[in-house]
Amino acid sequence: MEKKRYKVTYLSTFYNDLSGIIEYFQNDLKNNLAAEKFLDNVENAILKRSKTPLILPPVYKNTMLNLCFYRIIVSNYSIYYVVNNDKVEFRRIIHNKRDIKTSQL
Repeated sequence: MEKKRYKVTYLSTFYNDLSGIIEYFQNDLKNNLAAEKFLDNVENAILKRSKTPLILPPVYKNTMLNLCFYRIIVSNYSIYYVVNNDKVEFRRIIHNKRDIKTSQL
């Protein structure tokens, strides 16, 4: 039986979030090594999850848009994504202590 393959896509909000996190590590913490390690961990988590994106239950369901939101936790950050047919769309990466509203996903 052939495994289903998913195309990975990213919203600009994901790139903006990730860029801000990397800048924080590099500029505020002055720790380029931590930035590189974090980026590697994010990339590995996304690659792993994109093979089986529906393996865990959704953390939020938007019935109006007919979307289920899933989450990957990497270090102190949550990566939010949706699955739409054969596409895994990564939408946000946000610090776990941040009070995120579902409208921001």
